[in-house]
Amino acid sequence: SLEQLAADLDAHPPRGRADIQLTLARALWDSGGDRVRARALGEGALRTLTATTTASAADVAEIKSWLASHKPR
Repeated sequence: SLEQLAADLDAHPPRGRADIQLTLARALWDSGGDRVRARALGEGALRTLTATTTASAADVAEIKSWLASHKPR
């Protein structure tokens, strides 16, 4: 079901889109899926979130922390 959400990201408001991107990134990574795609989704979540006016420093830090600790080999 996350893949269905990812296919329709533009239909979601930015905050929801960032949440979906990060959730899918985590799911892909944790399941041993496409880690390059997982990383790209995480980076997309960061871009999406930081482009909003409602991004909290804690939310941005959470994504940055995930990205720092999840680098494809």
